[in-house]
Amino acid sequence: MTIEIKVPLLPESIEDGFISRIHAEPRKPVLKDDVLFDFETNKVVLEILAPEDGSMLEYVVKAGERLVASQLVGYFSVGAVLEPEVKPLGEFVQKEASVNAVNNQSANNVTLIAVTCFIFGAIIGAFVMELYG
Repeated sequence: MTIEIKVPLLPESIEDGFISRIHAEPRKPVLKDDVLFDFETNKVVLEILAPEDGSMLEYVVKAGERLVASQLVGYFSVGAVLEPEVKPLGEFVQKEASVNAVNNQSANNVTLIAVTCFIFGAIIGAFVMELYG
């Protein structure tokens, strides 16, 4: 379900205002009562809250643009999480490469230890044979 997000009703003494800060970027998930944007007038800053869990589909006005009461600001999609958390393939490949490098380094260390123990054993064996020979 899509909900129109509008400028709230303003007192008679306030004619207009503007969006001073956008907190909820389009297509990013938000929870009910999260701040969507700040609406600033010459007297007050109002936090406009998400009506439900969902996401802002789009803003039809820009931050800083003068707005009047009940003017359409954008569209909110209830319950929709429109942008999954997807990491670029490059990060995955880079992470895999670093894991493989660690695994290869570990394998190289094990091999080095095994060869060192073999040589050390041969030296000790030769020394024992020399002594007791």
